[in-house]
Amino acid sequence: MLVYSTILFLTVFSTSCFGRVIPEGGLSREEVMNLKLAFSYLKRYGYMYVNSGKTDGTVDDSTALQRFQEFMGLPATDRYDEATMSVINHPRCGLVDPVDSYEHMHQSVSLLGGRWNKTELTYKIRGSASGLSKKQVAATVREAFDLFTPHVPLTFTSVAKGDPSDIEIHFRSQNKDPQMDGAGKSVGRAYPPLAGTVNLGKIFLDADEDYTIGEARGIPLLPVVAHEIGHVLGLGHTPNSNSIMTPCVPSYSPNFELSQEDIETLSLLYGGSSRSAAHPVASAGNHALCDMTSYDAVTVMDDFLYVFKDDKYWQLSTTTASLLTSAEGDLIMSVWPEIEGDVNIIYKNSLDHVVVTKGGKYYEYDATGILFPWAPLSLRDLGLPKNAEAGYSIQENGYIIRSGKLWLMNEVSRTVHPDSPKSIRRLWGVDSINNMDSAFILGDHLYIVNGQDYVRLDVNTAQLDGSGTRNFAEDFLGC
Repeated sequence: MLVYSTILFLTVFSTSCFGRVIPEGGLSREEVMNLKLAFSYLKRYGYMYVNSGKTDGTVDDSTALQRFQEFMGLPATDRYDEATMSVINHPRCGLVDPVDSYEHMHQSVSLLGGRWNKTELTYKIRGSASGLSKKQVAATVREAFDLFTPHVPLTFTSVAKGDPSDIEIHFRSQNKDPQMDGAGKSVGRAYPPLAGTVNLGKIFLDADEDYTIGEARGIPLLPVVAHEIGHVLGLGHTPNSNSIMTPCVPSYSPNFELSQEDIETLSLLYGGSSRSAAHPVASAGNHALCDMTSYDAVTVMDDFLYVFKDDKYWQLSTTTASLLTSAEGDLIMSVWPEIEGDVNIIYKNSLDHVVVTKGGKYYEYDATGILFPWAPLSLRDLGLPKNAEAGYSIQENGYIIRSGKLWLMNEVSRTVHPDSPKSIRRLWGVDSINNMDSAFILGDHLYIVNGQDYVRLDVNTAQLDGSGTRNFAEDFLGC
């Protein structure tokens, strides 16, 4: 299963697309690359988005830079100076930063949205880290869990590879997991309790990093593992550089330990809290999505969840259910101006293009959000059904679904496979999902949404994974 990130290219004229005046003579190649890198970073880690009533849910680059410098404790220069680029280039966790929460709620702690409803947790390690033995990795993981045990009423027990576990720690290389970006960038990501079931309790670490133990060089493994365990327990990122939950990987320290802020946040979650452990302690709050009984379309793009209804859309974090648009939703036309009213299907394909179908027409937008000049095309001429119910992309193929049938389209040539359509019942051997409102890919699963319910299939086996029918709003929307 492939997940694709947006690649933004900058076209430089008399001013850069960052709003900075370009010196006479233009920008050097290094400066242009820095601008591309910085823009991609600010977008990826949440600084370009704001939970407000703005129609597009975004901020300009200058504001995004100011938010980044403030969150990271950098001088407020409003420039991509050496100190700023040093942090941007520093290895860090792959989850977004909760900058909006700190700006508008003045939180002293950061929570990801849930806590475990059991006290005896098991874990196992899958894969290995480059340059370290499995025994070394296992000992470091144990050491990381031991940092937490004095401060939470939880136990962490290692189990064998073939046994079920609550927490899974995966080491994956870029050639096996496209979400990994290779050495020196994002070192990993993790998923909190009760923030949707797709990767509940899972930690993914980049196996290509130069992990070290007890050395000042490379990436110290202990703080990386401890940080991701913090996420699994429900902790979010914090601007406190002394916290284990600071986004950037700290330098090696022989006395690495939890900060007072970490301990206090864990106490809020697990130390005698009156809140029921069976429900999240934080959520996206009350928004229009929680009152809906069905959705026009649901998709995941750039690791964000998008929900569409009538002429509006909502954007949420796939890991925390944090709402990144206004509570009432933002207009679809504010992002895709050619789409008036509702949509039938929408998804991002393997070319980094956004595909939309509506009213018998096929729209395709490039990586910068511009509609291709040849679009829209007729769905009939393409050999695709009108009023499709769901669409998604795997590798270089688009999958379009309507009335229990599936059409396969090559995304490069935009040609439909001659054997299309195929019966979903024959392909998947499942009768219960012929009716659907939408479908989307997240992780290694295909999610089928029908009304307020959803089921999921393993994309490798095309079989239901056994988790049964679940409530979409509760698991993904923070309702």
